[in-house]
Amino acid sequence: MDSKEQVYFLSMLKAIADPTRLQLLRLVSEKGYPVQEIARIIDLPEEIVSQDLNYLHANGFLRLSMMNNQRLYQFKQDVVQILVGYVQQLSMPLKEAEKPISDNRWIDELDASSEDKNILSKWTFDGRLTDFPIKDKEWAVILRWVASKFEANVRYTEKQVNEIITTHIHPDYATIRRSLIEDGFMKRERGGAAYWLNTEK
Repeated sequence: MDSKEQVYFLSMLKAIADPTRLQLLRLVSEKGYPVQEIARIIDLPEEIVSQDLNYLHANGFLRLSMMNNQRLYQFKQDVVQILVGYVQQLSMPLKEAEKPISDNRWIDELDASSEDKNILSKWTFDGRLTDFPIKDKEWAVILRWVASKFEANVRYTEKQVNEIITTHIHPDYATIRRSLIEDGFMKRERGGAAYWLNTEK
């Protein structure tokens, strides 16, 4: 496998290395279910189930379909062959290691300091967050970049915020959304009915 396939393979393994996410895949292996029904069956809070489903979907394990205005999640059977193919390559002789190269042209185009660009290069790969920085200064740079995905003077629902983060940044939308609020990059109505950028930040 080439360097990018290896990154994808490791990401897939991380996605299924969790008992709850494995349980979810077994549940939706034969037919699609909405989040609410899945949460009821496995007796977990809907937000946790939604977060795990988004994680699995972002890594290619699930397909989405619509029925009566409900989003149904179902296991993508063809992903099994992709995994099998990667596992079979483990028995092949190791070639000279090829360091994965991220496409960072988007970082070069940002109106940001060289220090901030270096931080983004360190914590992203092909425009997506790979892990969460421990240092507050680096995390602030990441959150500022995440905030740039939202438009000023636009009010978003919590679902829209989650989808933007999942699509463009990282499957763990709950942690990132909470940090955007706690660090003052976004504001929200009491109860979470609406979210918007803090233009004074």
